[in-house]
Amino acid sequence: MHSTRLMKLFAAACLVALAVPLALSGCGGDDVAPNANDNTGIVRGRTIDARTALGLGNVQVAVGNTVVSGGQTQFVQAGAAFSTTPNGDYEIVGIAPGTYNTLRVTPSQQLYGAQPDQMVNITIAAGQIVVLAPVLIVDGQPPQPAQN
Repeated sequence: MHSTRLMKLFAAACLVALAVPLALSGCGGDDVAPNANDNTGIVRGRTIDARTALGLGNVQVAVGNTVVSGGQTQFVQAGAAFSTTPNGDYEIVGIAPGTYNTLRVTPSQQLYGAQPDQMVNITIAAGQIVVLAPVLIVDGQPPQPAQN
């Protein structure tokens, strides 16, 4: 009888332990940044090697706007660029509230070559976390001929 009550308490504690992180994690662009008093937002996502489908680390990622000025197209970066973790995850912090149209990804040029900017439509509010879909990084090197 005593062990039955103990088992019920243990089961209840396990359910709470599972439910709390799920409730706190939220989903998508409605998350609140860890410091909700901050006047900036966060963009999160992941870069993936298109050939292997594995996360791709050490990729520089920045958010901003592509604008045309004086006939020249230029990228105006919002805040700092951040490097992806070894598994391809990134988190760009300190983004001023506003609307941004470009995600710039810059992997190792020796391995992947230049990547086209990703056209996005991100509207971010103060204290908000926006989670983007994974970005595929394409191998820019031509295939090597078969060796005989």
